[in-house]
Amino acid sequence: MLSRKKILTLCILILFAGISMTFQWKVQNEFKKYPSRMEVVFEGDDTNYLELWDHRDYLNESYLTSFTLEKQVEYNGNELIIIEKDENYSKFQPYLIKDGRECKEGEHEIVISERFGEKMFPMDNPVGETVEISGDNYIISGIYEDTFLKKSYDLDEEIIYIPSSSIKEIDDNVSYRVLFSEKDGRDRLFFNERLNEYISEGIPYISSDSGLIFDYTDYSTILSQFFEGSIFLMEFLIFVLITIIILRKLKDDSKEYRLQLQDYYAKEIIMGNMDAILLEAIKLVLLIFLWAIILRFVINFKFNIPGRVLPPEDIFDFNFYVESFSQSRNYYHGGIYRKLYEKLFRIEFIGFLVSSVFSVSIFIMALKMKGSTKRMRKIHRRAEEEV
Repeated sequence: MLSRKKILTLCILILFAGISMTFQWKVQNEFKKYPSRMEVVFEGDDTNYLELWDHRDYLNESYLTSFTLEKQVEYNGNELIIIEKDENYSKFQPYLIKDGRECKEGEHEIVISERFGEKMFPMDNPVGETVEISGDNYIISGIYEDTFLKKSYDLDEEIIYIPSSSIKEIDDNVSYRVLFSEKDGRDRLFFNERLNEYISEGIPYISSDSGLIFDYTDYSTILSQFFEGSIFLMEFLIFVLITIIILRKLKDDSKEYRLQLQDYYAKEIIMGNMDAILLEAIKLVLLIFLWAIILRFVINFKFNIPGRVLPPEDIFDFNFYVESFSQSRNYYHGGIYRKLYEKLFRIEFIGFLVSSVFSVSIFIMALKMKGSTKRMRKIHRRAEEEV
């Protein structure tokens, strides 16, 4: 008999492994709500940005685009990122208005987060209040909900949204951004190559040297690898465990059969233990069937190699991971999406390590419990023989 303590420990390990993997799954699924994209960024100079703006109808024919401005400011000791958005921005960075309404174009209105509203107006409803940011007065028209994802990554800066043409003074802290994504139903294969070709054909005087081009098309896939890696490790350990159980079972059954052959004929052994033999055969078949299913999952697993981020010749380039962890918090050219990815990368990596520890612990505990069961059977058998 297995002790209740061991069974309880195993159940707790399985529970925590399940919680860790569920969290990983939820984070990467939430991130998939943000469409894969490329961004063209111009810092401090709006000349090339305005040229792209003049060709927005041409760009919108084949791609979903959003023309935005982002600016970092400080307000009452809080670091803010002001995002001047157009009508398509919410398709790239969706958010839900919890209280109030969306800010109107042409008005000095802003939409703030729940957390920022609680900081600035802990006792009152912020909607309708006026705040002064960088010398301009804005009326808080709405509050957007802090989603599960936002609560998970917790950016250092507060993000506020304003309508188009609200940033009056242009300085070096302003980033002009053009966001590109495939329209619904379009093939995403070679998206970045096709976009570059499309821009060069329609707007030949806009070159890649005019701004900074950020390719984020692989980011969602990279994050999903942590969850898929956790699942793969669990499947592999289950496969190894079942393999060990099958081999031990075959070894023990053959040993017991040889011992019985010393006193009985094979026909006598079979006829006298027919029910037990059939039961053991069914157990073995089920184990082999389960083993084959798990083996198929293990073989079908494919690790995506993010070619533009991680060198394909060495997927275990640990310098890449070290650099990803040591990204400067002040590095801003990558924008909100890049900051979000860096935070979630750390969370998913830690989640993978945690779930791996629990998975290995479950594997070791299961092996020990299997060994204990085997020893108990031997002791029971010897006691019966002595009687």
